[in-house]
Amino acid sequence: MTTTHTPWQAILAMATAPSTVFTALKQQQHWSWLAFLLVIIATIVAPALYFQLVDWPWYLQHYVLGQLAGLAPAEQQAALELMTRSGMQLSTPLFATISLLVINALTALYLHKMTQLDDDNIQSFGDWFGFGWWTLLPQVVGAVIAIAVILVSGQQLDPAAALTPLSLANLAGLTSDSPWYNFGSSLSLLTLWTIALQYLGVRAWTALSSGISVVIVTIPYLVIFGIWALLV
Repeated sequence: MTTTHTPWQAILAMATAPSTVFTALKQQQHWSWLAFLLVIIATIVAPALYFQLVDWPWYLQHYVLGQLAGLAPAEQQAALELMTRSGMQLSTPLFATISLLVINALTALYLHKMTQLDDDNIQSFGDWFGFGWWTLLPQVVGAVIAIAVILVSGQQLDPAAALTPLSLANLAGLTSDSPWYNFGSSLSLLTLWTIALQYLGVRAWTALSSGISVVIVTIPYLVIFGIWALLV
């Protein structure tokens, strides 16, 4: 059995013995700072690198002009002048970080409330908020793969292929003009990994049955992606 005596050992053990790690985290929630830092760094570095290396005129032509199709030519030109490489390097990681914080907070609140089905569960919102960063560690793996793809590929690289190489959009070969592109870019193999970690964590932190744990963990994803799919 894998032992976890330090935060770094817990990080390394997440790949082979996540249940053991979550059991240790039930008593060591202060370890979550390390998972938080790794996830945030991963969220910042990959998009910043992409916008540093991408062929900027090509990116504007293929991925920005299409979104401005409804504007007059003068308005399109004004919008393009406002959109700079340095601005995207700053705004994209910043937006992704804020989104991640909000999503993790909402997830923590949801799990905090739903796991009260276990009368003996005493985990607070803060505990579940820290828990969430551990279930987001697959994002670090995704970022490492993304950085490798960006470095070895040319400068004219699709954003989904670069930043979410394990996404449905990339694996299915969807292009930016597909109505399913944004949906597919948001759904990834890493999403399934996170769901699995959330399930193992809920099982380790509560006395809820496997069936109830599966329902609790999967409902948000089924609702969000189900409604999104209906709207495409």
